[in-house]
Amino acid sequence: MKVKRWLLVACLTISTSVYAAQVQLIKSTLDGPATEEFGVGCSLGCAVGWDMKASSAREPQGKVKYDIKNIDDGKFNTAWVPVGNGIGETVSFLFKKKHFSGMKSTTFWGLELINGYAKSKKVWQENSRVKRLRIEHNDKPLFEVQLADSMEVQSVNFAPFTIRPGSIVKLIILETYPGTLYEDVAITELIPHGAH
Repeated sequence: MKVKRWLLVACLTISTSVYAAQVQLIKSTLDGPATEEFGVGCSLGCAVGWDMKASSAREPQGKVKYDIKNIDDGKFNTAWVPVGNGIGETVSFLFKKKHFSGMKSTTFWGLELINGYAKSKKVWQENSRVKRLRIEHNDKPLFEVQLADSMEVQSVNFAPFTIRPGSIVKLIILETYPGTLYEDVAITELIPHGAH
């Protein structure tokens, strides 16, 4: 029995070490306050399109909706809010053949986002924000990202990887900053960067 336990511990240690060795840790950088200029300019969207999917979204509260569509609507008074405390919840970018307009592939190398529910300073403080997330490409973990606990625009830049029709890039919430009132975690805006 002791040999089996030792073997199990050894296997878990090796698999954890292999995972840690393959996944690069990245910290976001702050780009300043969110303004009307957020999202203006060339992102991955200049080259290809995508569909977005979330693992869950909180039920609407009256007219206020928390759907994944809020994450790229260019509005700072809306946000995606998943069910529960957000740990393990995901946002996926789905790249289909129709999105590539004849191109065979392109690169994905970054994210630009507004963390938390940026409707107001009070609302932002009351709700949880994403502290750490993992980026996977076709179910392969590539990066872990440490986000700042800030209402400012954040950029995340990483080594480019190639996306093709059929590629799925998934962001998985691993840890959150606590809100002063709610455990709900939110992301106001999220834009993928690449191609250029």
